[in-house]
Amino acid sequence: AMTKCATRDLLRAVLPVLSKKPAASMDEIADAVHLGRATLFRRFGSRDGLIRALMLESYAIGREIMEPLLTMRAPAEERLALAVAGLVPAGLPFGFLLNEAWREDDPELARADAAYRRAWEELLTAWRAEGGMGDGIPLAWAARCIDMLICSAWAGVDAGEVALNDAPALVLRAVRGGLGAGAEAGR
Repeated sequence: AMTKCATRDLLRAVLPVLSKKPAASMDEIADAVHLGRATLFRRFGSRDGLIRALMLESYAIGREIMEPLLTMRAPAEERLALAVAGLVPAGLPFGFLLNEAWREDDPELARADAAYRRAWEELLTAWRAEGGMGDGIPLAWAARCIDMLICSAWAGVDAGEVALNDAPALVLRAVRGGLGAGAEAGR
């Protein structure tokens, strides 16, 4: 049986292959990471199993970035900036997963998604309490907006429209301007 660490290493090896060629077959993936096709099938069962494992890994990385920020003693806006600064580069290689079919009937993926969204909502609640976000903006909607801005940053970086180093600041600028307390007054 492959250890959790070895699985994570394998997923990180596979990620650049699928990031460059999302439709890559298991044969192409195995060749690119210098493994036998059978090894990938033994570990993940199928290409769908590999994609599912990558989705779970993306949520795990998101939690690793978000969870320490929830208890950090710092203003919420600073923690929000740290979250975006961590999630934009960490998630960039996973961007191709946005085109994969979301399996709402998968309880483990649904739990991972819910935990990630709860973390955002907790951080946004703190930002609202500090006067950073308007009261009339639903937390779940705000969290989805930030997610989409992060996804837009990935697309912009991939297309060469935005430098990776500039992308987090652009996301934050859009968040502050569109979700900030002044946005409700039309400012």
